[in-house]
Amino acid sequence: MMTIQQIESLKLGIAPIDERAVIIIESGLDWVQKNTTLEFDKKKDEELKALPSCVRLFLIKYFDVNMLSVGVSSESIDGLSQSFSQSKKEDLIWDSAYSTMGDYMNSAIQFIPAQRRFI
Repeated sequence: MMTIQQIESLKLGIAPIDERAVIIIESGLDWVQKNTTLEFDKKKDEELKALPSCVRLFLIKYFDVNMLSVGVSSESIDGLSQSFSQSKKEDLIWDSAYSTMGDYMNSAIQFIPAQRRFI
């Protein structure tokens, strides 16, 4: 597990950094490792500091998306109305990733070969 000091060293402008923020940023780094061509060890401070600025920008957006309330986009107390968002967090994360780290992204398309289609 990453530490608060490691997250602070990324200088993401997130304050205060608590355990929840650490978990969100660490999962964002896991997402980057899984879905991009970038290779780094999140346990090594020097490799974290060497991450491109586009990864830092993505982590900020990843944090913001994970802090959103799911479903409700706006509320009005007196008028008793609610507006609901159709955006899924996963779609927002992919959009953020392509807009910030496009050159490093792996394809989101996965090919699954058909086996024994005609028996």
